[in-house]
Amino acid sequence: MATEVASVSDELGSGPTFLADPGELYFAQHHAYTVGYFQSLHGRDWTRVHVSQTPHFAFVSGDADSYAAYIGHSWRRRFSEGVPDAEIEQRCSEFDRLLSDVTAAGGILEPVLVCQAPDGCLCVVDGNHRTAVALALGLPLPARKISAAEYARRIVKAPDERYGTKRRDMPYQTIYHGREPLVPGRRHDLLERYDAIAKALPLAGKTILDLGSNYGMSSYFALALGNAKESHLVEHSPKITTAAVRLAVLLNCAGARFHVADLREDVTGALPVCDIAFSFSIMAHIGSLENVVSLLRSHAREAVVFETHMNRDIEPPIKDAFDRTEIGRLGERRLFLLTARTAGIARASAEEPDEVSGRESSG
Repeated sequence: MATEVASVSDELGSGPTFLADPGELYFAQHHAYTVGYFQSLHGRDWTRVHVSQTPHFAFVSGDADSYAAYIGHSWRRRFSEGVPDAEIEQRCSEFDRLLSDVTAAGGILEPVLVCQAPDGCLCVVDGNHRTAVALALGLPLPARKISAAEYARRIVKAPDERYGTKRRDMPYQTIYHGREPLVPGRRHDLLERYDAIAKALPLAGKTILDLGSNYGMSSYFALALGNAKESHLVEHSPKITTAAVRLAVLLNCAGARFHVADLREDVTGALPVCDIAFSFSIMAHIGSLENVVSLLRSHAREAVVFETHMNRDIEPPIKDAFDRTEIGRLGERRLFLLTARTAGIARASAEEPDEVSGRESSG
């Protein structure tokens, strides 16, 4: 059974309560197990799902099946063998009770929590059911607001994860909006790394395979600053993946796609072939380097951007498989552009992969 994803809204915002217009609010609590559901329904609009487009609103409007389908995805975080029908029925019953309670009280009493994203969009970060009820029934909606920076800090908080905030109570990666930091992290050279990559390798229109993606900032830079077409983030931890998903919503990074996968296993059939692969300081966390070499050779059409660990050279299997050009140094880490010694190493095509579970990587 997977570890349940912790709530990012342990406390309501400290600001005063105000009446929000539910017709101006958007859903923001996607997580590792529902992001594919929203992407399948909304495509590139998945980061901006209006309350009227949610399964919560559908339920209040009489469409219980859509809500049940959503629960079947959402509660996979607790049921690795599939969500039991009894669990789905319980969640539907709880929603019915909420509707009854609101009717009996004559309105919604508990404020929802919203965050104003950097693009101005108001995102519901706690209270989706109440928001859907307010919109469907035309009720006033009490709300409190937190800033984008405070919400980002809540999103990344993972004190039990080594590459979360377990060390120094800081995320592994600094979290950015554009080129400005929102939350300081232990790796504070990510923008420098991106600039070195962008100078050596145009990313516009490219697809990226980001191995060991952590909170997703490398993909965010490629998409938001480099105009990449799409980036597939591959990370072991469902909790870290959920944080990356919610950061993508906050930052409206619609080109991000997510895969929970263990790079120590053979995941070649579960991941897409892309133009460029990112492999940043992950080799020491992977038992079989041959698996990763095979993955890079079969899934990167054009090039691999490779970062060494601190004070380490490129591992021999990588040296043997690729030609390399050093494109930058990040303190005691070296950054290389790897290209294949023979043409046509990537498969011509691949089916869209499913999520698979595995262990955490650190990139």
